[in-house]
Amino acid sequence: MPPTATPKRNAGEQRWEVVRERGRLRGTKWFLVREAPGFADVHGADGLPATGDPFDAQFPLLKAARYTPFEEPGRWGVWHMRVDYLEDDDSGVTPSEGLRVTTSLEQSRTTETVDADVTLTNRLTHDGSGVPKLVNAMTLRVLTFSRALPDITPLVELSDAPKVNSTALVLPNFLGSDQPMQVQAGQLLYAGFRPTRQGEFFVIEHELMLRRSWKHIKYPVDADGLPSGGVAQELDMYESADFVAVIGGGP
Repeated sequence: MPPTATPKRNAGEQRWEVVRERGRLRGTKWFLVREAPGFADVHGADGLPATGDPFDAQFPLLKAARYTPFEEPGRWGVWHMRVDYLEDDDSGVTPSEGLRVTTSLEQSRTTETVDADVTLTNRLTHDGSGVPKLVNAMTLRVLTFSRALPDITPLVELSDAPKVNSTALVLPNFLGSDQPMQVQAGQLLYAGFRPTRQGEFFVIEHELMLRRSWKHIKYPVDADGLPSGGVAQELDMYESADFVAVIGGGP
């Protein structure tokens, strides 16, 4: 028998609500699912609203559209299912089998440790370990659609210890455009993933971070710890992996 979903109406942050964002309504409901070994089980739990079900009689145009499960740490088979209700034309993407689309592209900031200033003549130290430097990266979100729940094991391996792409990739078209994005090996960092449900389709949202390079540049120094003017080294900070198997876009 499938597991059962129990409504959670007022449980702190996991509460039922309807909010207005940018002139559009969005609804959220939460359900507790027990004894569900994996994603397919929790998505098939009895008591979950069917795709397209209205939020309630007061908000009939808000339809159940996205299903996002969160496993409770340390408790086997216990999940919290978030169901998002959207207005009919608010999903942004019309699903189809095998669809791949980049839905957002935004700038984010991170830091890297550097050993010398931009002139390469002054060594920068903080307890002998360099100093942090603010750098910019682009965060991309790529959605992949399939009717069958994909194997998430490769995704867990990619995101458990984030990895960079080992080969050049062609990312899917940005939503609403016909222009794909080409990236070279080592420019994408796999930051994580989120499985959801949209109608009859399973959706995997991949979070990727894009930079010119994720290598650490180390400058040679002399016996006094000052830049020696030698050839800088590019050191690998992250392991590399094949992204084609999980997001497609091989050369």
